[in-house]
Amino acid sequence: MRYFLERHDTADAGYDSVMLLATRGYIEERQPLPTYPDRPIAVRIQRNVWTGGRLSREMHDGPGIMVGNDGRLTIADFRADTTSIGWQTDSTGTYYGHLTIHGVRHGRGTYHRNNGDIYSGEWWGDKPNGWGISLTDTLIVAGMWQDGEYIGLEICHSERRIYGIDISKYQHGNLRRPSPIRWSNLRITRLSRKNQHPVDSVVSYPVSFVYIKATEGTTIRNSFYRNDDAGARRHGIRVGAYHFYSTRATAADQAHYFLAHSNIKKGDLPPVLDLEPSARQVRAMGGSERLCREVRRWVKIVREQTGMRPVIYCSLNFIKRHLEYYPELRDECTLWIARYSTLRPAPDHAVWQLSCDGRVAGIVGDVDINVFNGNEEMWKEFEYIDSIVSTL
Repeated sequence: MRYFLERHDTADAGYDSVMLLATRGYIEERQPLPTYPDRPIAVRIQRNVWTGGRLSREMHDGPGIMVGNDGRLTIADFRADTTSIGWQTDSTGTYYGHLTIHGVRHGRGTYHRNNGDIYSGEWWGDKPNGWGISLTDTLIVAGMWQDGEYIGLEICHSERRIYGIDISKYQHGNLRRPSPIRWSNLRITRLSRKNQHPVDSVVSYPVSFVYIKATEGTTIRNSFYRNDDAGARRHGIRVGAYHFYSTRATAADQAHYFLAHSNIKKGDLPPVLDLEPSARQVRAMGGSERLCREVRRWVKIVREQTGMRPVIYCSLNFIKRHLEYYPELRDECTLWIARYSTLRPAPDHAVWQLSCDGRVAGIVGDVDINVFNGNEEMWKEFEYIDSIVSTL
């Protein structure tokens, strides 16, 4: 609960539902299987119904037990051989809620896993689909599900949140006649052109942090990095440096190149490794396992040299394709997730890049807009956010 409250505003979708959970026990207790001592019970196996001492295929009204082809046991009140509310058990837990005639979870229901985890919300086709709340030993996650997977929560944007940008040479316009960044004028004036994010007022948010590209591979340096880094510092904006990863050089060489050409100081944001290789590039370097091994090497070197836990910047698709199979890498880094949607991704991230087409007064053209996943106190200790999360 504390984790949820530290990262959400009262205007966020689902906030009231979580508060009901905290104050009134919104999630239903595990329902005991019903008994019907005074009423005959029909047993339905596929299309055959056993009731009153005989087997038939007649329509059935009243309490019944149904055994599906998948072995799941369903107990419910049937009306003309259909049911809307029932109990269902399987090898991993117990479900109570809406069911179809075939015992498919469809509608609203609550599933209690044997390990203590709970999901309560909308179901479609036997999987969580739509709005729901999930509870584990450490987290409350509210938001939208799709085909059984959590896809995010729509948050209401306001000046109370902590916003930042990331920049490279492209934020200086025409490189033949580059435009300077007017650091004293910085103000976010548009979150996104393509996605209409819910806001509580006119968008005019301060820029609390800026990540600046320093290097790429082992041969490319951002020629604007030094001036932009100095400009942000002069105007009291918290600064971080990032390195764009190349599959054509070793991680060790790239880590040393980044450290040699970036200006990382005490109190800065943690260094970032920008991971955007294509599927073809990953295959060419030896696959996901080789990639993750190299990334761990970069992380280890940079962490030892800076004393800060590095951040990995990547997309949700990149995580699913490569990082999900290597949890040890996730344990060694903090995540910065790029997802251009109104739905904020799963809670295990530090920064969400919500668009690549925002606008910022003081910068020419489109700018990447980011929001920190936490409150003011957590922001002050950003480099330690991983240890904060692990204690919840």
